[in-house]
Amino acid sequence: MPTPQQAFLTLPMHREIPLIEASYTEVLRIEHYQGTVDCHCQGCGREAVFQSKAPLLTFRSGHSPGAVRLSVDEYERATRHNQFSPEQQFVVQQLALRDRAFTVEFSCTRNGEHKLFFFFRVHDGTVSKVGQWPSVAALEETGIKKYRGVLGERRFREFSRAVGLHAHAVGIGAFVYLRRIFEGLIDTARQAATGEPGWDETAFGRCRMDEKIQTLKARLPAFLVEHRHMYAILSKGIHELGEEECLDYFEPLKTGIEMILDQEIERRELAAKADRAGAALNAIRQKLGSA
Repeated sequence: MPTPQQAFLTLPMHREIPLIEASYTEVLRIEHYQGTVDCHCQGCGREAVFQSKAPLLTFRSGHSPGAVRLSVDEYERATRHNQFSPEQQFVVQQLALRDRAFTVEFSCTRNGEHKLFFFFRVHDGTVSKVGQWPSVAALEETGIKKYRGVLGERRFREFSRAVGLHAHAVGIGAFVYLRRIFEGLIDTARQAATGEPGWDETAFGRCRMDEKIQTLKARLPAFLVEHRHMYAILSKGIHELGEEECLDYFEPLKTGIEMILDQEIERRELAAKADRAGAALNAIRQKLGSA
């Protein structure tokens, strides 16, 4: 079972998670989640903390004079201390495992009018996310738009497509686009190195990816060089792994790509800052020298 935060923000759509009696409280932990999630708020136009509006767990039993209302954590603590009878626990278990649909609503803590909605279905012993608003693609594209400049329009669309495919449980296809982005970063560094003295394009073309990265490491972000095995993982996913495995491994690989892009953005910003500072200092020197 995914954690509630994973179920809301990263669980692919329509991916069925089996439920078993031993872990029935995990689906209740999603349905009655009382915490927060961090994600982009479309209304605020920035990252925000969203607070859940889910109700407390509520149930009745023949051993209780009225409805019992408590959080899932409180319920689990109470069961560990034998505060509920086996009959009462059976009632809660049946509530969790029964077929139904439920919605979890969140409100932005900065502006309560800005909402998130997640829709889940429990059916035939499984739970799956069947919808959300805003969509995964909308949230993710807003969150990754800062990479548009470093990727370029074509690669940015491919990054967005990778995220969208993962959201709809297409793991292998998502890997294809992540690998294209990785290869694009290497090719950009290659193009920059082409004019260097002693550069041998033919020899470079015969190199394996690991060797290409070593050759270009001075022009590549440190995270890419250190974790160059990402390319082998992506290739293995495309050629050998199944959809489920690719879906499981997607988030760490996506985060790795983002780390690489973050370092490239930082490098460009530092270079631009150095150019501005250098130009300003040279102007001061010329002015003082002429004076």
